[in-house]
Amino acid sequence: MCVIYLLSENVTAHKSYGRIVLYQGDKKLQSVPLQELTQVVVSKRAHLSTPLLFELLAREVQVSFVDWQGKVVGTVGGEQETLQRLFQQKECFADVSSALTLIKQVACAKLYGQAKVMRRYAKNQHNPALTELAAYLRQAGHRLTEATDAEQVRGIEGEAAKRYFQAFAQVLDGSLWPWPGRQQHPAYEPVNALLNYGYAFLEREVRLAIVGSGLDCRLGFFHSNNGRKDSLVYDVMETYRALVIDRFVLKCLNYGTFKPTDFTCTEEGCIIGEAARRVWCQYYEAYMEKPAQLLAGQTPRNYIRESIARFSRQVFHTEQEQTA
Repeated sequence: MCVIYLLSENVTAHKSYGRIVLYQGDKKLQSVPLQELTQVVVSKRAHLSTPLLFELLAREVQVSFVDWQGKVVGTVGGEQETLQRLFQQKECFADVSSALTLIKQVACAKLYGQAKVMRRYAKNQHNPALTELAAYLRQAGHRLTEATDAEQVRGIEGEAAKRYFQAFAQVLDGSLWPWPGRQQHPAYEPVNALLNYGYAFLEREVRLAIVGSGLDCRLGFFHSNNGRKDSLVYDVMETYRALVIDRFVLKCLNYGTFKPTDFTCTEEGCIIGEAARRVWCQYYEAYMEKPAQLLAGQTPRNYIRESIARFSRQVFHTEQEQTA
């Protein structure tokens, strides 16, 4: 089954002999049989032809329209299936045992990702302290599997995150990028400012993958479902912070992509300059489409979308059907 993302500028999608065909200008990008489609995600920068939209509605394929942040502004088609999935998602997350399994799964993936990043720097720098940290993070992940409630998970994950971020002082050049430890919002120095900026980009990637997988962003299993934020996005994001964004930020800083003068830091916070933002966007897009060894040869974007698709099948109890 296939999800089509129509997000780029001047991308058009048409119906042609039982297929959906994507063009960018005169260049043909993709052609997929309509019978294989499960979902189409469209931004306002792309164009969906009316005959194709009618065909998708007739086939009960859900079409989701998203804004620049990846938030859903409306959906058409597949209403019955969408409602059924919403009930299934709510039932799964409301079950204490199922929710705890998912919480541990996400937290373990986060810690294993942190361990991979530290192990890579330990190897490159021949740093035994980072080797020891990577081993500790993996052991913490193993301990998570024995946790009996969400608070235990939070405790183990929180202590591991503290030690992981402390190690940034060893990974970065302190003369250029002094590291005070992890800060949230606002950040007062460049490294944390760049991490926060990167997590905002990650949020969009995760939102789009969740929408494409048929899950509802509003219903989560770890963060509070209080109606003020899309809880599932912040639940699932934890899996990808280290392997996708932290890895990219550390690489950019260590390779000289940015310099301290690209940032303006005041008592109110640290701001990334306009030129540096343009550089970020250019390098980020190239990075997200480049296969990575740490991601088993997948691109970061495909890694996020495919793993969230597997997570969706787990929630909707269709994993066995998909892999049989």
